[in-house]
Amino acid sequence: MPQKLDISRLTGALRQFQRRSLALAVVAAGLLLALGIATGPEDTFGIISVSLSTGILASAIVAAVALEREDFAQAISDLGVQSLFKDRKSEFDDGYWLGLLRSSNSSFRVLGVANHGYINDEQAKEESRQEFLRAVRQRKSIEILWLTPDDNPAADMREKEEQRSTRRDTVNAIEFFWELREGLTEEEQQRFSLKEYKALPTCGITWADNQLVVTHYLSGRLNLRAPGFVLGSSLFRYDRFVKALGLSQDTSPPLAQVYARNYREVAGKSSPLTGERLTQLRTFRETLPELPSESELRLSGGDGHD
Repeated sequence: MPQKLDISRLTGALRQFQRRSLALAVVAAGLLLALGIATGPEDTFGIISVSLSTGILASAIVAAVALEREDFAQAISDLGVQSLFKDRKSEFDDGYWLGLLRSSNSSFRVLGVANHGYINDEQAKEESRQEFLRAVRQRKSIEILWLTPDDNPAADMREKEEQRSTRRDTVNAIEFFWELREGLTEEEQQRFSLKEYKALPTCGITWADNQLVVTHYLSGRLNLRAPGFVLGSSLFRYDRFVKALGLSQDTSPPLAQVYARNYREVAGKSSPLTGERLTQLRTFRETLPELPSESELRLSGGDGHD
């Protein structure tokens, strides 16, 4: 069995070596400066010593600042963060999500509230239909989780906070994907899972293979305009070196592990949707008030808030 190598310890040792090198450079520059001052500005050696010392000190200061910035950037990268965004709608166009599905190799999972973006207009519906059918026929595993829209205080609260027809959008999206799934063979349906959950929704997760897009919901704001980050399985920077040596370790980023585990926990407590359940939801939809849908808000470019 290949020996494991602790990359974090290797990284720490390198950082310590870099800091000690900077410290030695500063000490050497200080000695040169002291010698230059002691020799006097009239002496050639003194002039050279002072010039060299100031140059080394300036370089050491720049290197120290760069090292601290690199440490911070590396710490974020080692957690698995690939990018950050402050507004999901402005950061990603509608085609981005289907692009994730298209580029995935084996699995595509969605944890959301309404998941209405896939059907926000007729063109989106057709594109979603084609991409999801293509994906499942390519033997990709697909799972979509919705927040239970009826008899659920969490769904009521999200609708009030978002000031849109969150629950109606949820039922419409469930209906669309159920009808799409019904057109598949029995074997294909087994790879296309549709579920609902009642856990308090604090974030949405789109998980394509080893990449996760996490959107954090904010109280009183549309999920559509929420901030978040993109997590990936990007390995530590020495992974290729480790593989070249025939060594191995678990290089899965810790933050990605946290959200993947959270997704699995919610999915594990979710209930599979059935035809009977869809009938109940359709009846429930008739009792809901008329509010702007997410599709209307997308078209208007607004978010319904100040």
